[in-house]
Amino acid sequence: MENESFYIRFKYAIVIPLQFIWTMTTFINNLNNVRADLGVKPHWDTRGRMDNILILLNTFPGYEIPSAMLLLHQEVGPILPDTFPNLNSELDSFLNAYSRTLYFAFGTNIFTSPQKIVTILKSFLELINQNIIDGVIWAAVKVDITELMSFSNVNFPLSEILNNNYPHTERPL
Repeated sequence: MENESFYIRFKYAIVIPLQFIWTMTTFINNLNNVRADLGVKPHWDTRGRMDNILILLNTFPGYEIPSAMLLLHQEVGPILPDTFPNLNSELDSFLNAYSRTLYFAFGTNIFTSPQKIVTILKSFLELINQNIIDGVIWAAVKVDITELMSFSNVNFPLSEILNNNYPHTERPL
């Protein structure tokens, strides 16, 4: 921002935060009016519920949005155990056999189309063929294997990958 004009700096420092506050205040007031019409107590009562809580507002883009915490709230962590369980024998032998292994996990809440999964698996094979990596461990919690098996017209060994029979890939079950 140091090389920007005064107008741009003023806009980002003063005008945009005030516009945001005005918009949010209008939205919260409208929401509280609807709640009052339904006989529900306002969730965000700016005059009462937030009296004893410090609220930090950050208007610089790129940082996490600060949130108001209760007075007795204390952040702790990360809490990591002193020891971790050993890998199962399949994964241990796979990692010993392939030194340049890519681990790819979709996470527990990711839903994606079968076409995208096939594209990702094909990309893995291209990386293996280009000798960039030599193994892939891919974890896909919410993948419907039967739907993926319907892609028989692809030009790579999809069924072998899905059944853990392809030598360079491993899917922990």
